[in-house]
Amino acid sequence: MSYNKFWLPVYLLWLTLKVCSANDPPQEVEAHLPELSELLKFARDQAPTLIEQAITKEEADARLKQAKSAYYPRLDLLTNLGYRKDYRSGAEDTDNLGMTYSAALRRPLYHWGAIEAKIEQARLSHDNAILYYLYEQQQTERQIRADYLALILDNVALQNEETKQVVLKSNHEIEQINFEAGKTSALAYKKSEVNLKKSLLTIERIQLSKKRILERFQQYAGWSGSNATPIEIPAIDTTTTTQWLLEQRDALTDSNWIYNTKPALLQINAIQHQKEELTQIKARQKPLIDTSVTASQRQTNTSLRNNVDTFSVFGGLRVSWNIFDGFETHHEEMETLAKIRRLEYGFDLLDDKFRLQANEVLDSLLFQTRSLELSEAKHEVETAEYGLQKEALQTGRITAAQLRSDSLDYNKSKLALLKARANLHIGLSDYLDLVSPIR
Repeated sequence: MSYNKFWLPVYLLWLTLKVCSANDPPQEVEAHLPELSELLKFARDQAPTLIEQAITKEEADARLKQAKSAYYPRLDLLTNLGYRKDYRSGAEDTDNLGMTYSAALRRPLYHWGAIEAKIEQARLSHDNAILYYLYEQQQTERQIRADYLALILDNVALQNEETKQVVLKSNHEIEQINFEAGKTSALAYKKSEVNLKKSLLTIERIQLSKKRILERFQQYAGWSGSNATPIEIPAIDTTTTTQWLLEQRDALTDSNWIYNTKPALLQINAIQHQKEELTQIKARQKPLIDTSVTASQRQTNTSLRNNVDTFSVFGGLRVSWNIFDGFETHHEEMETLAKIRRLEYGFDLLDDKFRLQANEVLDSLLFQTRSLELSEAKHEVETAEYGLQKEALQTGRITAAQLRSDSLDYNKSKLALLKARANLHIGLSDYLDLVSPIR
């Protein structure tokens, strides 16, 4: 398996744009919510996980520069200061207190591609760090979107529950009066009391949920909330969305888009990393050639005098060759070849896995869109009916208590509609994250 380093990314981007541009994909929900858009902007600079991944990127960048340093000459200096004693057989022993030094300048000349392979491994590691950073940013933004929509739903639910509490409190007061007058049973009175307490507990739970969401926003982006948070989930054009999703099903039949997903890119990099490892292993079985210049000063004995200061200079080629290492290198090569086969097999499996996953998500989104379309139509009818009930109150055909009861049902239905909108917004965002380039 071989991958062209230049044309592959271009080709994959074209395929992905082909998948995602059958008509225009739905806009992310922040396009309709300015406050959410600002929150996401701040999170890109302040989210702890992104800061951590940014540091990881710096580490990978440093490793890449370390690998490239192999191209530069290496200079080593060695000095010795101490006492030397020479024992001779048939001649006078000698001793001396002095210093010797040597300097060696070496630069790789030809290593059978091993240096380039090591640099390529560092580059692949650097690319992986970027992939992880972008993926972490994508997941952080996804969490913020979901939390922000949950915050809106909490605001709506809190309003509904506070309205409900007013009704339940009024009912409970009436039940208490009737119970004390003997007009109602203890069971009915107890039931109204339980309903009121349950409502208070629900309000407390919603308030706690809002508090935790705001704490996460503070952690992600230093944002503590504002009074501008809306109480409405943006509507979705279900007709256009359905058409786009149906076109996506046709576009996904070309599975090459899968190669631009994070798992596939990481798998490609892992395969290439092992191939570069194989190049380095094979190079260790061949003669490695370096240019070398050494200079040394030491003391030697001559026929005329002992402990003569001698300065030597050598320049030329240095060759090292691992002739036999107990088959260690051979078995490392076998291990690496097995890893490559395993990774390539796993890469081939991604095709069916991701195509099935994408189609399952599409199925779910199509049903969600159709269900939302029915919910929107149902809500229009309920809104009209609620408007008629308001008119009936003005004309005295119903009581204020009856209208409050109707308002509870209407608010409950609207909250369910907003939840359906939120779920579809998140579902569409998740689908775009799945099939489009890491954004």
